[in-house]
Amino acid sequence: PLQLATATAIVANKGIVVKPRMLAAIDGEPFQPQDPNPAGNVQIDNPEHWRYIEESMTMVVHRPYSQVFRDYGTAYEAIALADRDMSYKMAGKSGSAQVVSIAQDILQSEDIDVSDLNKDHALFVAYAPAQHPTIEPQIAVAVFVENGQHGSSVAGPVAKAVIDSYLLDILEIDFTALATDPDALLSEGSDRVRQADENSPSFVALNAEHEGHRHD
Repeated sequence: PLQLATATAIVANKGIVVKPRMLAAIDGEPFQPQDPNPAGNVQIDNPEHWRYIEESMTMVVHRPYSQVFRDYGTAYEAIALADRDMSYKMAGKSGSAQVVSIAQDILQSEDIDVSDLNKDHALFVAYAPAQHPTIEPQIAVAVFVENGQHGSSVAGPVAKAVIDSYLLDILEIDFTALATDPDALLSEGSDRVRQADENSPSFVALNAEHEGHRHD
């Protein structure tokens, strides 16, 4: 899960690699690693590809039924539809990991009892906020539910609960106020919130879309 969360954070940061650490402070003094980025950043030929990935991952969570895809985003019903008042966008990806190789017809059969310990593990990775014009992504998470079977419906809501707690309760970001006033004071902890500037990938991507240069 830590490696999945790290990879998700790289996508959220548009290639910037931040080495994860669990030490926050020593004797009350915030810990400052000497080299927080020892591996270097991820370089790609076309930076626009980061935006394509973010759009696709955001559709996983927020895309309602589409005649083109003839389906919902895989996590839409469990996350965005379940919380119609969701005030920010989340980028996510569901998945599962086999414990043992079992054919789908056996897993879905009502006549065959599959041990819970042999059922697939549920996975969901996410970051937020996604596609926001003034705030960079603040958190990336990876949720692993042993034998949970379904990434979107089982692990997805857990990821949302963690992200809600961090963005809304800890950072106290008021996304509703920001929607009407981009210059609104975020909170007393606003100095902890990474804000986008006119050169940031999020700002450039959102403004290109607003100006009609979106590539689908």
